[in-house]
Amino acid sequence: MTDRPAADPFAGLVVSTSIPPSYDDLAELFARAEFPPGYRAWPFRNPLFTVSVRTDEGRLVAYSSLHPMAGGAALEWTDLAVDPGFQNRGIGTELGQMVIREARRILATSGERWLRLYAKPRRNLADRYKRQYGFETVDGDELLGLKIYPHK
Repeated sequence: MTDRPAADPFAGLVVSTSIPPSYDDLAELFARAEFPPGYRAWPFRNPLFTVSVRTDEGRLVAYSSLHPMAGGAALEWTDLAVDPGFQNRGIGTELGQMVIREARRILATSGERWLRLYAKPRRNLADRYKRQYGFETVDGDELLGLKIYPHK
């Protein structure tokens, strides 16, 4: 048995961390990803970091962002969405790793140490994020926190 490299989850896709997608593109992605009706995207709420994944034709198929918390107490990881047609390829996992790496970079110089994430129980995100990234429950069932240590 030989070890085979994992398939590139972004094969045939374009990844951008420079320009947030339009509100309309996000609204369409969130609808396809079955976010609750009326879910509002926050791409223009001063993101510190965004990552968008598009097809070669320009269709937005995944998105995530990192925002400062009010009062500067922590960072907030928001809006992780992957189009259902592109799920189970590792795209969401890779976006999560990108966001956490960027949070570590930012937090290493800011003195803050928490990355917060609201996880919706109906999607079983809380358990998945605890397992994949080391988040812990902070308050209630939906708020998770990841303690960031600059040396990691």
